[in-house]
Amino acid sequence: MKIRTIFIIISGFCAQHLIAQIEFTDNFRHLVENAGIDFYEPTEGSYKEVKLQKHSFQPCDFGIRSRREKLEIRYLIAPYSEYNIAFKAPHVECFRMVSNLATNEEDAAITSLSISEDELKENFNADWGKIYFFQPKDSFSERAHCKMLALYSEGKGMALVFFLFDEPSRDLDNRYLALRFKDEANN
Repeated sequence: MKIRTIFIIISGFCAQHLIAQIEFTDNFRHLVENAGIDFYEPTEGSYKEVKLQKHSFQPCDFGIRSRREKLEIRYLIAPYSEYNIAFKAPHVECFRMVSNLATNEEDAAITSLSISEDELKENFNADWGKIYFFQPKDSFSERAHCKMLALYSEGKGMALVFFLFDEPSRDLDNRYLALRFKDEANN
């Protein structure tokens, strides 16, 4: 009887772990591969895919959310193209994006934080990056705040990660390392 109970508990735990894995769309998988990105899937927090509207204010390529962590994460990936002028000045493109998504309320602020070159290379293998905090327009998210991680790697692409939340938490910091550009040897 005890062995059967232990077996049921272990089976339930394993099944729950398998169910918790996120299913990626083919489009998102293709974008990540073409931009040379390693995607770090959250293993705790019971994250599930968010069905994003195709004709929304700002379409994103993929989204996940956790009710437990009270956090939604959306990804926008742009593989490098020599014909896309956004890659000539990623800082301009990212600020354009923030300006478009941030609320136009008079008392709202946009804060940007630089990421050190050492941190960019070590954590993200990126050539440029910045973090923005702002209040999103209602048409983008019903959440009160957005932390946008913007990363660029020469010849690979640009990645924007939108962390949408109502109250800051430790979970927000735990999701900071959401992706990384692959090393040249791994491409």
